[in-house]
Amino acid sequence: MAEYLAFHYHEPSSLLPQGVTLPKRVGNFPEACARLLLGQTKGHPARALDLGCAVGRSTFELARRCSEVVGIDYSRSFIHSANQLKKSGRITFPLCQEGQRTTPSVAKVEAKIDRDKVHFQVGDALHLPRGLGTFDLILAANLIDRLPDPTLFASKVIPGLIRPNGLLLLTSPYTWSKEYTPPRANGGGTPLPLSRNFSSPTSASGIVKICLFSCANTDANFSTLLPTPPCGKGSDLSSPALQPS
Repeated sequence: MAEYLAFHYHEPSSLLPQGVTLPKRVGNFPEACARLLLGQTKGHPARALDLGCAVGRSTFELARRCSEVVGIDYSRSFIHSANQLKKSGRITFPLCQEGQRTTPSVAKVEAKIDRDKVHFQVGDALHLPRGLGTFDLILAANLIDRLPDPTLFASKVIPGLIRPNGLLLLTSPYTWSKEYTPPRANGGGTPLPLSRNFSSPTSASGIVKICLFSCANTDANFSTLLPTPPCGKGSDLSSPALQPS
């Protein structure tokens, strides 16, 4: 849990050993995902969904401009921590430095973010609760390669959640593991069937902008975003690659 809190709420430079320089163009990954998604929108979107929200940094960041943001994760402990942050705005936790040596650390939500806009709940990305509604923005970061059936997620779940003219940001390192996804279900490099499900003019989600990004790890084990090849007609990859500050 401490590692996730640090990854979400600390700047990468603060996590490096003394004297080690942060690689160029590496920033806080959850914050950068939300910034990239919001950067493709105009005005103030009504509703956003953060699927696989973990301890909630991206969820809170989306609340900078969205009227309502729902964060969902399969882990009860992650959602418990996220709700603690929503309630008090900060959590103190022991951060491991080496071996058994830890130092007190703090995860906090920026004061200017309205935490009342955010709602967290436990959920399964493939079997979401009824009545969740639809969303203008959907973020699914580091999620697709942790699902037992990515094709079901792409072909059935997402189309039922996103509004007309909505925006989906899907980013993943695609580190397929038998622990999460059976080999027969990971696609073997075959593009996910996203765009075909948004191409029907009669569909409620007939006009959807899809941004697909790969998550690449640097030598320092931090993450950045790189655009993937288009998955087919209907995709939109016009947004530039993320350049974390």
